[in-house]
Amino acid sequence: MFNGLDRGNRWRRYALLLGALSLLATVGATASLAAKTPSATSKINPIFTYKKADREAHLYACAKNEGAVTLYTSSSATDASLKPAFEAQYPGVKMSTYIATSPLVTRLTSEEDAGKHNFDVYNDALGNIPRDNKYFQPFWSPYMAKVQPDLTSPYYLATNGYVMSGVYYNPNLVAPSDVPKKWTDLLKPQYKGKIYIGTDSTAPAFTALLRRTYGVGYYRALAKQVRVLNVSGRGVADLVIAGTAPMGIDMSSSYYQRDHIVKGAPLLLQLMNPMLGQFQASSISAHAPHPCAAMLLVDWYMNAKEGSKVLADLGNALPFKNAAILPFDIAGQMPQSKWNVISQTSKHTWTGFKDYYQAYNSWVDLYTRYFINGG
Repeated sequence: MFNGLDRGNRWRRYALLLGALSLLATVGATASLAAKTPSATSKINPIFTYKKADREAHLYACAKNEGAVTLYTSSSATDASLKPAFEAQYPGVKMSTYIATSPLVTRLTSEEDAGKHNFDVYNDALGNIPRDNKYFQPFWSPYMAKVQPDLTSPYYLATNGYVMSGVYYNPNLVAPSDVPKKWTDLLKPQYKGKIYIGTDSTAPAFTALLRRTYGVGYYRALAKQVRVLNVSGRGVADLVIAGTAPMGIDMSSSYYQRDHIVKGAPLLLQLMNPMLGQFQASSISAHAPHPCAAMLLVDWYMNAKEGSKVLADLGNALPFKNAAILPFDIAGQMPQSKWNVISQTSKHTWTGFKDYYQAYNSWVDLYTRYFINGG
């Protein structure tokens, strides 16, 4: 079914990501991962710094008058899980969503540059766009003091994380004894064409980590071993569950809980070190149409009894201090204390580059050349 996807078709869809990255390269040419600090003279809507004891009630009352909030996000679980939970918690505040992976940044920046201010909250992977005052509003939340220091700034607050931690496989197609046990095993002849990878925004960084670990020769050989599909990591997971793809990589470990533990789907995970870690974070539009609802939503994401619980139930890592990497263990696999998780935006991944954006642009160029276009 998928063998007929020609390279031209792959390129056309993947070009959406490249368009976003060209914008990142321009915006981030002189930027680092640190967000700009708002100046002392910046005028901030007081709703974004409200600190009184009635904060939630105050935000909700104002949000009900606004009646809506618009979320731009890359989370595939939003409409099924997060949206209904938020609307049940705050009746009268309707959530509208735009959910995408590669096109998300392109849509946001093109709309904002054209003066079309449609979104309230942007929730996506840290590093995909500079979180500063070009598109976003500085804000304060009581949850900022509760998360790891590198996961918050005046312009963002991390909500949840993903770990690309190994090879997923369908046990109806592949016996556990026949699954690769380490990343170098992926180059064995018996796995050629049986391991699938998508084209979402984590793929260039994930393969770059393997390239840094095992060298250029490994990277080029891996590109010839795997099958690249024009889908996200979630899409690859669905194909493995359906039995269309026997194995997949660059897929969130949260799928193990969401699909296998909860639903009993045939989606098993063989853990391997090193692992790529990535955190999502919320930012508020500098021109939010619904400022009260935007602030309410950002807080809701972090509440242990509300959004944070939904995220944990979906198998996501949480950003809080001293939190476990994931809210579950994988039976028969290495304990989390031995996981070597390297953050996508840590300096370890982009050593040798001026900044993260330059590194990521380079990774995309390589991924396009070797994985999409075949070298």
